[in-house]
Amino acid sequence: MRHNNTPCDSCHKRITVKKINDEIKKSDGAIIFGIPQIKINDAMYKPKTPNESLISDVCLSTPWNQIEAAIAYAHDIPMMIICDNGIQDGFFENSTSGNFVQRYNLKSSSWTENEQFLQIADEWLKKL
Repeated sequence: MRHNNTPCDSCHKRITVKKINDEIKKSDGAIIFGIPQIKINDAMYKPKTPNESLISDVCLSTPWNQIEAAIAYAHDIPMMIICDNGIQDGFFENSTSGNFVQRYNLKSSSWTENEQFLQIADEWLKKL
């Protein structure tokens, strides 16, 4: 992105949904990492609807995570979904994809030694 928040032309030329789709189709599996990209301090969720509510201190992943996960899901590619503790959007909600979402403090390197992570990673690798 440019500093004035207009999309960078060269960014759009490098990454396209078609390129992502082509790469995922060739893949045996996909690991989707949800790393906080946007922090919302205070906002209104679903304004002017019956479900309107105030949200605060919410972290969101990048929309590209959602695109990559949806493409992998559409192609029935085995996914391992890992996200930072604070992420709760889209595919990082436990009920969205049917996949178990692993939550860790990704700023710490010790999550890769977590017994639960190692077991799930081993199960995922067997699907490949």
